[in-house]
Amino acid sequence: MEPVPGGGPNPAWVMNALGGIPETIAPTIQVTGKTVAGTFLDLFTSPGRLAEAKAEFDRRTAESPMPALLPADFEPPIDLPWPEYR
Repeated sequence: MEPVPGGGPNPAWVMNALGGIPETIAPTIQVTGKTVAGTFLDLFTSPGRLAEAKAEFDRRTAESPMPALLPADFEPPIDLPWPEYR
């Protein structure tokens, strides 16, 4: 198991989610897609809900802005092969 950045081992779920086991990968991708799509539909069709979400974001980031999700010098690993299911 590769260490995570900053030290320590990867959590067990990483090996299950990314270990090439179709039964763990496919449902995760499907549920994630449905969740993101449902959230976008809610926000697109409910202006009030979108305003609430924006107000909450503004309130939570008023004192300290949201940190960058990735470092500025992050190089995406685009040259990795797609995992093959067994």
